[in-house]
Amino acid sequence: MSTDRGDTFRNTLGEAPPREWQAAQGRFQLIESSGKVGCWTGRTLRPLRAQPKLPVVQSVVETDWKFNSKENSGPLVAAGADDDGRPYVAISVDEGRSWRPTPVEFHGAVGVLRVVRVQSDLWLLGERPDRTGFPAVWRHGPAWERVPAEGHPETGQAVPLTDGVVAVLSPRGAGALVGGQYVDLPWPLTDKHHLRMLPDGTAFATGPEGVLLGTGFIGDQVWTAVTIETE
Repeated sequence: MSTDRGDTFRNTLGEAPPREWQAAQGRFQLIESSGKVGCWTGRTLRPLRAQPKLPVVQSVVETDWKFNSKENSGPLVAAGADDDGRPYVAISVDEGRSWRPTPVEFHGAVGVLRVVRVQSDLWLLGERPDRTGFPAVWRHGPAWERVPAEGHPETGQAVPLTDGVVAVLSPRGAGALVGGQYVDLPWPLTDKHHLRMLPDGTAFATGPEGVLLGTGFIGDQVWTAVTIETE
């Protein structure tokens, strides 16, 4: 782990991650061992007294995005899917002291439901129970709205970008959902890469040959290979 932008690194022994890394994951996090929502105290993840009333919590995100003008702070959003594949979401606007459910309409089944924040947008990604089918995607507007995906590949990884665009990596290569339609993109990425967005909007892709960073507009993305040399 590096805390000085990669000038130096130090190793940490054992299974527990370094405290600095844990703190960087956000104030509110999912406690993997118990499935509860916890608050990072600087030393440990302490379970909140009030937990979202979901069959299971699979992800939680804190955001400064406001659902209405009366809220003083952004919400916590917890999401999960039950054994039958039904999606559930709960929201707290008082830092986890209370929760309220929000409906997610879906005529299908998901195995894992994750909530994702990309700058000012909130998304839900529903991975299929077989983990290979094309995921279900929702974006929050007045409510959770399903994102159309006409022409999408049968399988693939969906990654929300900015401005309502969703990147797709599949055996067909790279593509995107734009306005509900799937389009191919000339990105140097395949289904062997794992893509995520960094907080500043940079695309971060890891693959068999290393790391690629993408910047710029979606149709004119500039990709830079990151090479790490070892002695």
